[in-house]
Amino acid sequence: MAIDITGPSISRVSGDNKSGSLESKNRDAVSLKMDQQSPSRADSLTLTRDSDMLKKIENTINERPIDNNDKINRLKASIDSGGYNIDPKRVADKFIQFEISLTG
Repeated sequence: MAIDITGPSISRVSGDNKSGSLESKNRDAVSLKMDQQSPSRADSLTLTRDSDMLKKIENTINERPIDNNDKINRLKASIDSGGYNIDPKRVADKFIQFEISLTG
């Protein structure tokens, strides 16, 4: 919440002080301004159909069991035996496809 302080910021040092100090007046003005700025309506949140769909997809994914142990064991065995070959051209092509999908 922004506070708008108007008026001089120098307090009165001497002179007639019958009507109160400037500091007191400024403090009262700030207090009044803050009271006037209080929200007159409540905040609200509206979910779209897309967000509902994304939430359902997320729940579906979270409910699926993760069972990659067989695949992981096969890859470990292949790497340990030296039979796992990496094709650098294929990896580079996949990187390029990924970058294109981000920009396109």
